Amino acid sequence: MNEKTKKPLLEPYWVWKQKGVKVGFIGVTLEGTPDIVSAEGVKGLSFKDEVETINKYARELRRKGVKSIVALIHEGGFPASSAYNYDCDSPGAGDGISGPIADIAKNVTPDVDALVTGHTHEAYACTIPDPSGKPRTVTSAASFGRLYTDTTLTYDRRTGDIARTAVKSANHVVTRDVPEAPDMTRLIDKWNTLAAPIGNRPIGYISGDIVRDGTESPLGDLIADAQLAYGRTLDPETDLALMNPGGIRASLTHAASGGEGDGVVTFAEGFTVQPFANTVNLQDFTGAQLIQALKEQVSGPNEAAPKILQISSGLTYTLDLTKTGADRVVTGSIRLDGSPIDPAATYRVATNSFLAGGGDGFPTLGEGTNDLVGLDDLTALEQYLTANSSPASPLAPPAADRITIVQ
Repeated sequence: MNEKTKKPLLEPYWVWKQKGVKVGFIGVTLEGTPDIVSAEGVKGLSFKDEVETINKYARELRRKGVKSIVALIHEGGFPASSAYNYDCDSPGAGDGISGPIADIAKNVTPDVDALVTGHTHEAYACTIPDPSGKPRTVTSAASFGRLYTDTTLTYDRRTGDIARTAVKSANHVVTRDVPEAPDMTRLIDKWNTLAAPIGNRPIGYISGDIVRDGTESPLGDLIADAQLAYGRTLDPETDLALMNPGGIRASLTHAASGGEGDGVVTFAEGFTVQPFANTVNLQDFTGAQLIQALKEQVSGPNEAAPKILQISSGLTYTLDLTKTGADRVVTGSIRLDGSPIDPAATYRVATNSFLAGGGDGFPTLGEGTNDLVGLDDLTALEQYLTANSSPASPLAPPAADRITIVQ
């Protein structure tokens, strides 16, 4: 919603009409959108509670005579099984979904006949009871176009509403055994040809897979080190770097993906890892703020699903998963180059612009001072790989041993 006008930035719903049939589609994004996008990108906007928003526009659609309503919501859940075609409603499975969407589905008005969801990149096609106790379809088709959800909604012309008992939904794999669309193929070929000279350019060399998996990942360490090195070219007093794991979109693989050869990292591969064009920003924080930021990994909005920052070389601490909330980050264990963090001292920290705006549930990282904005994060990664690897001396995967995990 635009804060000045108090009106939605986009139309909140659309009505499909065909031969007297009317179906309304309400679209909502996350209430937590400010936590996952750049603060500058949503400046002047507010994001309302999903249930309240859907219910508001469902009432409006009903007043316009639209009784059949589907909600499209960028929030999701976690099924009890990772199978793409898992039957969530099989005996003994319960509703089969946990996470935010479960509570949302249980509270959205019964006027809504189905919920199409996302965000968690999971696959499910289940029913969750609405507030009246009546089963209602809730679906998600995973991510990256791997699946599609086939849903049949049976419209009752007598009532002008969806017959819930006749709703059928299932996920299917998007196969590659069908003819390619000629127009799309021509378009893709055109842009692949134009992008090839840039995308195929080598920017570094690695001796093995550098993966993004794990609480602390080898690729996370590499990116944090790259941003620290780049930060020091802007300000030699830069002390450390922090990288959000959600900004790392793929692993770097040793095997060739094209004709570049094993171990060669191309610009296209680097872009796949960091596609957001965030800038590398330097800010000053007190030691107390730095400690608080690390504790925000496992508290507040990140308590239920921790977001463990990837850290640059020299920064170490213990993450005690036997504890709860902020206590999981052991304050006395936090050290920089072997020395305890001094709460009263000032530290120069490199982050990307997303974190520098307090994104991903790290409000303290939005409170830095003495800002200095550099080039984009992919440039920092490219410069680091170029400076620290060659065909004769490829870069080895970092050990990912900076965070000591107690379980």
